[in-house]
Amino acid sequence: MQILEPIHNAEKHLAKLAKLNIHNYWDLALHIPLRYEDLTKVYPIAETQVGQQVMIQGKIIGHEIVNKRSKQLIVRVDDGSSIISLLFFHFYPSYTTQYAIGKQIRAHGEIKADFYGNKTIFHPKIQTVHEESKLSNTFSPIYPTTNGFANAIIAQLVEDLFNANLIPETLPKSILEHYQLPALEQALLTLHKLTPEQFKNNYQQQALRRLKFDELIAQQLLMQTIYAHKHHNRAPQLKTTNQYLVPLLAKLPFELTTAQKRVLHEILHDLTSPQQMNRLLQGDVGSGKTIVATIATLVAIENGFQAVIMAPTEILAEQHYTKISALLTGLDLNVVWLTGSLTAKTKREALAKCSNGEAQLIIGTHAVFQKDVEFKQLGLVVIDEQHRFGVEQRLALVNKGQNELHPHQLMMSATPIPRSLAMSYYADLDVSSIDELPPGRTPIKTLLINNVRRKEVIKFVQQHACLGNQAYWVCPLIEESETLQLQTAVDTHAELSAALPGIQVGLVHGRMKSSDKATVMAAFQRNEIQLLVATTVIEV
Repeated sequence: MQILEPIHNAEKHLAKLAKLNIHNYWDLALHIPLRYEDLTKVYPIAETQVGQQVMIQGKIIGHEIVNKRSKQLIVRVDDGSSIISLLFFHFYPSYTTQYAIGKQIRAHGEIKADFYGNKTIFHPKIQTVHEESKLSNTFSPIYPTTNGFANAIIAQLVEDLFNANLIPETLPKSILEHYQLPALEQALLTLHKLTPEQFKNNYQQQALRRLKFDELIAQQLLMQTIYAHKHHNRAPQLKTTNQYLVPLLAKLPFELTTAQKRVLHEILHDLTSPQQMNRLLQGDVGSGKTIVATIATLVAIENGFQAVIMAPTEILAEQHYTKISALLTGLDLNVVWLTGSLTAKTKREALAKCSNGEAQLIIGTHAVFQKDVEFKQLGLVVIDEQHRFGVEQRLALVNKGQNELHPHQLMMSATPIPRSLAMSYYADLDVSSIDELPPGRTPIKTLLINNVRRKEVIKFVQQHACLGNQAYWVCPLIEESETLQLQTAVDTHAELSAALPGIQVGLVHGRMKSSDKATVMAAFQRNEIQLLVATTVIEV
């Protein structure tokens, strides 16, 4: 029997185990208890306190059925120090035998007080006491389980596992000593068979720390494997010819920051490699990620390849399209707009330009990775707000390369993640950070204000709107429900419109027609709307 072998002698339980994602002994070893019950000690009834989880032992001195809203069985137990009532709402007709007067039992549960203040346990766990009955030396583990699968069966399977001495050590002794970690088998044994002494000395936390350490190592090894695999993918070598890059930089009304220049150097260096680039570009809102991404796309276009910029929402994608098209004016480039809301004719024209290579830069939403979208020669994929896309969605776009060449991949995120954490969480990616804002940008202040001060916030918005300033009022996602999110935005729009007479309050959400959204956003840009209520459709 090996640690990765299927569990033997448990054929009748295999379906239940599979529901718990337990397929082999290793899965079983890592099926950690949710909590524990202390059946190692018997408490005198007189010393128990309401709210305690305890086990008492005594002699049954009486039982009766009372009819209230439903039938209830009350069993009274005396241990010599006091008397306690055990209350059952579900019981068998044979209760007179099961709870015979004079019988010695143990009962475990939470101490409660009845209407008269008497100590009671509702539906306790019951053990019949025999001469050979001994108290457990360890806490009783309570495992995650599934309907119809008794906790005791899992406990027995775990017992068999440890008796077989199967669990190998996965870390060298030097690592264990350096980080003061317990051996893996000892850590698992502690968690499955925790003793009162171990609990008193907090050993279970040390055991959990060992498992967390192993989990992080496993995650990093997996990410490094993925990283190595990705960096073996062949990709086009893209070196700038300055055909478009120099004219663009010359017409910019600003100079790139030191941080922008640094990350550009990292990105352009990756693009010259015959291996696929997989780089995360992170930077705060307004740090200048878009211009960096635009420059990267120009390098691909200079080499005869197409580039794609994909955003999670149509509003953000349209902002990119408008802004980048304006930047590239005069460079004689074909920039194509591709979203799901296009008319059938316009979409057919856009798809044709993508497949015949006429489209050099394609900007859009999820529509760009659909099955009917083909590219003649895709060299670079830029994914904005990459955390908003699933892995399969990103792969669907990246896999649209040709001739066994994978397009380079640049992902962007405005979510501020410390570099050390980003390098850990995105260990399969190289990370570039724009850690400074362009000169003259107003520092961003983030405040958390209690909803009881909502009127103060509305007044604050009103004061700034009267000075000619503008504001977003974003209604966040509620319980992953687009319908609830939309209703919240509609209600908030009505509330603020009534509370702010004389101030134009607009509304934008994902269910609006593209033309309507564009009209609202254009009015907001012209400051015809001072306050824009929106769902997260406008998010960065």
